[in-house]
Amino acid sequence: MSKLPEELADCVELQRLDLSHNSYVNLPSVIFRLPKIKTILANNNYIMDIEVEEVQRAKTLEDFDICENPLTAKSHDGLRAVTNLRVTLTPREMEDWEDLTI
Repeated sequence: MSKLPEELADCVELQRLDLSHNSYVNLPSVIFRLPKIKTILANNNYIMDIEVEEVQRAKTLEDFDICENPLTAKSHDGLRAVTNLRVTLTPREMEDWEDLTI
């Protein structure tokens, strides 16, 4: 799976969404508009960029698992700085081109 319909926003009672182990390269913005969402599992996908502000604006969101995704340094650092909910991240490894000691 790699896309979600916009009609998902009509699931007003949805509290937990598991998108893990799929083929997402971007998180569908509709998931952050779910009025009662508490948990989003998006681990083991191909997600590189996250709109951190969008994550923070999800007022009811408590847990966000984004482990095992090839996040950019900007997205990883931005999510690591989020304090209003629990964000689960895989430790970021530097790419060879980022390591100036080589």
